Amino acid sequence: MDVDYEALTRNPEPTIRAALAYCDLPFDPACLAPQDNQRSVRTASVRQVRSGIYQGSSGKWKAFAPHLAPLIQHFAAKD
Repeated sequence: MDVDYEALTRNPEPTIRAALAYCDLPFDPACLAPQDNQRSVRTASVRQVRSGIYQGSSGKWKAFAPHLAPLIQHFAAKD
């Protein structure tokens, strides 16, 4: 399954529902608010986990597009 990151961050519910359906899992509203999960987080990403679904960086990669061009071309050729 391919997931459009911008669609996921802009309007998470349809993308999350589709991903769960793809995995044959039921939808749970808690999936829309992962930051509210009270389980412990023991990774360096603890701040990200507790911040919720972040929308602010989806376009930042474009500043690096010239440097990524060979990589993008390589993987585009694999499709």
